[in-house]
Formats: sequence, C-alpha cells, structure tokens
Amino acid sequence: MIHFQQLLQVLPSNIEQMAINCNAFQRARKIKSPLELFKLLMLYCGLDLSLRACAGKFTETYSAISDEAVKKRLISCADWIKSLLKETLTTDHNHTEGDLKFIAVDGSTVQEPGATQTSYRLHLGIDLMDLTLTDAVVTTDKVGEKLQHYQLREGYVFVADRGYSRVQTIMPTVDQGADVIVRYTPNSMPLYTFNSNNQKLKIDWHQQLISRSEKNQVIECYMILGDKRIKGYVHAIAKNTKVAENERREMMTFAKKNGRKVRAQTLYLTNWMLVFTTIPPQVLSTLQVQNIYKARWQIELYIKRLKSLLNIDLLRAKKDGKLAEVYLLGKLLYAVLVEKIYKQHYFNHGVSLLDKNRNLSPWRLIQDLNDQIKYSLLAEYPSFEANLASSIKSMSERPRKRKLQRFTDDISMLFRRHQSV
Repeated sequence: MIHFQQLLQVLPSNIEQMAINCNAFQRARKIKSPLELFKLLMLYCGLDLSLRACAGKFTETYSAISDEAVKKRLISCADWIKSLLKETLTTDHNHTEGDLKFIAVDGSTVQEPGATQTSYRLHLGIDLMDLTLTDAVVTTDKVGEKLQHYQLREGYVFVADRGYSRVQTIMPTVDQGADVIVRYTPNSMPLYTFNSNNQKLKIDWHQQLISRSEKNQVIECYMILGDKRIKGYVHAIAKNTKVAENERREMMTFAKKNGRKVRAQTLYLTNWMLVFTTIPPQVLSTLQVQNIYKARWQIELYIKRLKSLLNIDLLRAKKDGKLAEVYLLGKLLYAVLVEKIYKQHYFNHGVSLLDKNRNLSPWRLIQDLNDQIKYSLLAEYPSFEANLASSIKSMSERPRKRKLQRFTDDISMLFRRHQSV
C-alpha cells in the first residue's frame, strides 16, 4: 500500500522552501505549513474534489475554512506548481551525450464546463523508451502546436504527426541541435532540390515517386526559410494496398460532401507514407524511421490514460481564470507523481520499456497505483468528532433563491402523525 510519505519522496526535497519562494505560502493561518497546502492542492487536482468538499475535508481534520478561502490559497499556487513540475521532470530525464533520445510529442485539448470548443491546450512529450513524461506545457486555445513548447537539446529527436510538418517549427528546432521525425504532407511544407547551377527546384512528389520503381525510397531534399536552408530526407514507404484504397475512398467521400474534386496526383500519394527527418539514412534506415514513427502512437495512448484514469479533461474551473491553470498544472504534477511511483515499483520487472518484449500495458498498473495514492491522501484527513459540525457547515450550500427540495409543513405533519400511530 502506498503511503503519503512515499509521495513526498519523489518530489524535490526543498518543496517547502519552493512554496515560500513562489509566494504560495506566506504565513501560517488556517493552513499551517506548505505540506498542508500541498495536500489540499492534491485533493482538488488529484482527487477531483470540489472546493467545498476540500473545505469540508480540511475542516474535519484541522480547523474551519471556507471554500472561498481554499480557492484563494490554491490560486496562489500556480508558480509553485510550475516550479515543482519543471524540476521533477528535469531531474528525472538526464541525457547521455552522444546518444539519441526519442521524444514523441502531441497536443490535446481541454474544455471548460459547458463549453463546446477548446478552452486550453496541453502540449505533452514522452520518452519513447520508458514511456514517461518529459515535457508538459499548458497554453490557451489561441496557441497552436509547435516544437518550441518542448526542451530542445542536442541529441533529442522529436517524433511528431503531420500537425508539426511546418518549416516555421522545424527550422528553429534544428537550429538548437535537435532532430525531427515528422509525418510529411507536401501541401504544408514545400521541399526543394538544387540543380547543377545551384537553382532551387520545388519537388513534385507525384513525379518524384512515380518515376521510381523501388517499394521504399529515400529522397534527399532541403527546407528553405529566407536565405537559410537545412538538409533533410523524406522516406517514402509503400502502404498496404487495402489501406491505400480505404484512404482514397474516405478522401473522395469527404471531397464530394464539400463539392470538391480530388486531383489524380493527390490520390496517387495515398499509396505512400511520407516521413521527413533531419537524420541521415546512414544513421537511421527507412525501416528504422518507420518503426520509430509508428511508436509515436504511444503518446496517443498516454493522453488517453491521462483522460480516462486521471480525468485531466474534466476541467473544474472557468476559462481564463487562475484556478483553471492551477487545476491543469496540478493535475499534470499529480500524473508525474503517479508515474514516478510507477517507475519505482515496476521498472525493475521490465514493465513498459520498449526495448523489451512486453506482455502488459501500463494501464492496469497505473489504475491500481492511482487508487492507492488516492487512499493515502484521504488517510491524511482523519475525521474528528469535535470538528464535524464545522465540516458540515463548510460543505453546506450558500444562501440562494432556489432552495434545496423539502416537504411543506402540512405533509411533514402527516409523516409525524403516521409515525406516532
């Protein structure tokens, strides 16, 4: 069984001093220490208790506090959580110079209660070897997906879907020493070759691929931005015939609904999976690039676990408020804590490492650990009879026009008469 102390052990040792430095904890009043504040934060972000339920839980163990007071204390924690999250992720992912570290990245959307459109966007990266979080950034819906959200270092290789296939995001990434493996779409990122006179020629991918007979091809090319150019390689991998046919059918159906026609050249390209990389084929072959790109699916599964097991998409606060940011950052911090304990418990058994044969998904193990951590947090709030009345008061509804349902006096009288007979 997991205990709360084990949770603290995977956090930075100076967690209390960090709370003071970030102005999350300034003076002891109802909440006596940064650790009490951290536990309250985990009730709200990790266990998904409402502000009123958090107030009731705290009051039941310590002293009376209102939900508004809880809200004010939590709002002050934003910078503290960011610092904890950054330090926890940094210390957990050291990189050996000279090695390649493959990071799968993707974005996910979160909606505020009652919203039909995106409220916030999460930008997440995982290490493809051990499937643990390396990067976590929260932005508004106005900020799109780009590689600049992540730690860009020499030796890091970012594996991303076609949403990142843009010169404006890849060029700065390569400038900082990192490399990319990205699903390529010709319309979003034109690539070029140079003739003997050093004149640039835009690559016609239909002509380029149809003129070759090889099943898998590597085409050397350049991306250009202003006067700058960077060499890259497009690996063209022949798709299964049935898969290509299904994709063509879907494309034509979609075009018909929108009153458009699909060009023959576009239909031909459905026969190929195009993957762009800045790593030479002497280092990574086409088959290796294909296998690494396929492993990008693990970031999709990671996001699905965050939503299904940890409810990260059930935003409990209104958009553009500090509390919403605190909730999302706190939820990510909670996810990292669950993950670190998961590593301590199971990695010696070879669970989740992609360089070994696997017979178990992390899903059930993380679900079990999540339940244990929830119980350990609740165990930190024992109930004291003397505080029960105050706890009930903290959780009670505020005065409002619409009252909670009750029987009228005449019906209540009927019940009392019936009971006395």
